[in-house]
Amino acid sequence: DPQEDRIMDYVGGQKDMKEKLVRFIGDPEERIKEDHLRILRAIRFKNTYNMQFHPDTYQAIKKHVGLIKNISKERVRDELNKMIMSQTPGQAFEELFEIGALDLIIPELGKLKGLAQPLQYHSEGDVWDHSILALDSLTQEEVDPNPLPENPPTIALKWGTLLHDIGKFDTFSEDEERIRYDHHAEVGSEIATKILKQLKFPKKTIDRVFWLIRHHMMVVPLFQMPDKRKKHWFLEPGFEELLELYRADAMGIKPLDLSAYEGLKKLYRHEIAKLKLMPKQLITGDEVMKLTALKPGKEVGEILKQIRQKQIEGDIKTKKDAKQFVKKTVVEK
Repeated sequence: DPQEDRIMDYVGGQKDMKEKLVRFIGDPEERIKEDHLRILRAIRFKNTYNMQFHPDTYQAIKKHVGLIKNISKERVRDELNKMIMSQTPGQAFEELFEIGALDLIIPELGKLKGLAQPLQYHSEGDVWDHSILALDSLTQEEVDPNPLPENPPTIALKWGTLLHDIGKFDTFSEDEERIRYDHHAEVGSEIATKILKQLKFPKKTIDRVFWLIRHHMMVVPLFQMPDKRKKHWFLEPGFEELLELYRADAMGIKPLDLSAYEGLKKLYRHEIAKLKLMPKQLITGDEVMKLTALKPGKEVGEILKQIRQKQIEGDIKTKKDAKQFVKKTVVEK
């Protein structure tokens, strides 16, 4: 009431907020039938604001959870993105599983529940527990006050972290020595791509998540790589996110050991500072197209990337060298 400067609450919303209660207005079953997305929205509100379901609301959600299948993929995706970008994404995905919604949206993720890990390396629990701990670690700023990247985690990094071990179910094997998941990164990147395509994610996000998951096991081997190979990885556009995924992966393991991450971060910052002092690129995309008659696209970008790599390695030093490399590369193709 603007005249009396007071809120007229006819449905008890303020009381529910004080009691931290999520409750549908009126008949909860009718509210869900009006818009099935309210099931996911209620789960998001509950976990984002650390609330509880009113018993009638909870029963209605459990009863009608199957209606989620009738919601457009785009609307489901948007709600999941809001959950995963919150400060408590793990709680939300735990709730999705408990209520039965996750099996209808991302059944591949639910398969990680109960999937064993080698206890000598993972005392935190099963693969699901590890994945949720890793995801939640991305919002724990106190763990790394100076993270890479410096900006807040992106949608791609969040999804890449949640799904980084999605391939372990299909690659699980066990012998007398230990549990194994051979090639789970390769298998997982394909599964994640399928999931995100079904949820209508943009191609740019799908490609980045694919790349992060595909390469999340190669971070530690960087220590043993030749300097030229290290520089190649350090210049990858997604390397800082890959390193942050590695930190999250380590955060999801008990006992906690971040020594490898800290060493890699220090090495990366040292090397990237030197690389930034290097001369600018020797040739432009327009020049590549004039030399080759190629049209704008990935092929031109790949040639420029190769030239930059060889410039870093010292194999290409002048503009003339760069042009000769372009001509040779196109002829060989």
